Amino acid sequence: FFLFIILFSCQPVEKLDDVIFDNSLLSKISLYADKKIINNNYEINYSEPYIDHSISQPPIYRLNNWLESNVNIFGSTNILIIDIKQASLTRIERKNISKKKYEEKNEYLYEIYFLVDYTLYDDNNFNLATVSVETKRTTTSSKLISLNEKEHIINVLILDSLIDVSLKSEELIKEYMPEYLL
Repeated sequence: FFLFIILFSCQPVEKLDDVIFDNSLLSKISLYADKKIINNNYEINYSEPYIDHSISQPPIYRLNNWLESNVNIFGSTNILIIDIKQASLTRIERKNISKKKYEEKNEYLYEIYFLVDYTLYDDNNFNLATVSVETKRTTTSSKLISLNEKEHIINVLILDSLIDVSLKSEELIKEYMPEYLL
């Protein structure tokens, strides 16, 4: 009888799908320039509520990989400077505003914020065009979740934000730099 109760009380472990960061599925941008310089101006903050320092591959790493592989240059003149000004990930504990009868009173709010500037200069350092791309995305989770669930939530949030940045970058560059776009 006890063995039956123990076996019956065991619940199957939920398997979370891996989040795959494949830059080839994101937007590709080709600009007329001879040189591409990526400046990581974002300093990781080690105080609360910032948590990007606590994950193995923070948002700045993912954003930098996308910029390296998907923002391409061609041509023999001009310099493209990409400034990563913000790539923060925060976690804030807040009251659960949609709490139901048996849910927890508090939850975590995760927020990711990207700010990237694209500036195209000619060979005489004259500013030809500038585009600023800003995206913000949030999600929530219960306070009592496993480390795997937390990692999955954060990776999905980073991937969705990266998709937003790539689409917004493509849209704004097409609008404000069309003569330098392939």
